[in-house]
Amino acid sequence: MTAPAGGIRPARASDLPVLQEIERAAGSLFAPLGMDLVAEDDPPAIATLADYQREGRAWVRPTRTTARSPTCSPTWSTAAPTWSR
Repeated sequence: MTAPAGGIRPARASDLPVLQEIERAAGSLFAPLGMDLVAEDDPPAIATLADYQREGRAWVRPTRTTARSPTCSPTWSTAAPTWSR
């Protein structure tokens, strides 16, 4: 599968913890709206994200790279959620 233009690429195993962090950050935005159940919802497990990644259904757009890991904007196929940051 070829990655689309615009810097989007298939997610790597090293991206998966970053995707969890993004999910947590996105969820936290719901707390001030009184949507605590959404805000406190756990992100997908690494195993779940790894399934998406192995199946070619997890894509990211790295926005910067650090020594630890890239900061990514997750992009999923229609079979999974689309997240942005």
